[in-house]
Amino acid sequence: MDRGDVSLNFLVDDVDNLYSACRKRALDIILKPQTTNGMRLFGIRDPNQYRLFFYKWVNKKEYHETIKKNQKTEIPERFKGSIIKAAVDAVRDGDPEVLKKLISIDTSIVLERVQDESTSKRSCNLLHVLTNPEITCLSESSSDIANILIKSGCETDSPDGTETGLTPLQLLLSKPVKNPLIVNLVNVLMEAGARIDDPYKSEKGMSAFQYAVLNGHTDAAKLMFQDLCGLQDQGTPS
Repeated sequence: MDRGDVSLNFLVDDVDNLYSACRKRALDIILKPQTTNGMRLFGIRDPNQYRLFFYKWVNKKEYHETIKKNQKTEIPERFKGSIIKAAVDAVRDGDPEVLKKLISIDTSIVLERVQDESTSKRSCNLLHVLTNPEITCLSESSSDIANILIKSGCETDSPDGTETGLTPLQLLLSKPVKNPLIVNLVNVLMEAGARIDDPYKSEKGMSAFQYAVLNGHTDAAKLMFQDLCGLQDQGTPS
């Protein structure tokens, strides 16, 4: 058997710190950190050509409770809706400073599902608000806003509440909107582990990459194609 066909899986305590250590040592990364199917994982190819995958089971309930416990101020429930609405407005208006202040008041807003007129009645998170071309026009600050949301715990691969179940990346590429800033946001989402090759529940089973090709997002498609080719050349989990 070819060693390149052999995959070994290891349960570890901290996936992201281990990934950082592997990058510093310039090891052969074949799968960037990502959260999928209840796991946080990444993969490398060792000098003997074995594929090594390191993972940790993600307890979302525990993680979300931790975020809520880290709130600096306990917010009365009657004010929470106003804070979430202000956060939606900050995302749509491209105002990262206001967004950071709102998150500092109530960190759990990044976990909330938004459903009102401003988001076309979608059940979605704040990353969906940012990447929805029907309601948000990207600006120079959009990448900063995405990074703030991701680092605060907003899920990159959460499907929205529509029948098609689009992730933020799929939603971003789902319309033939021409905006040179799209590729910057695609890069941010990819670096955070957003999946580009899995269809999830999207319309007609299309992946984010297929949406990019279909809707003429050439630069984004090139970026994702390079990533896909790298994973195919070096191997993916079996």
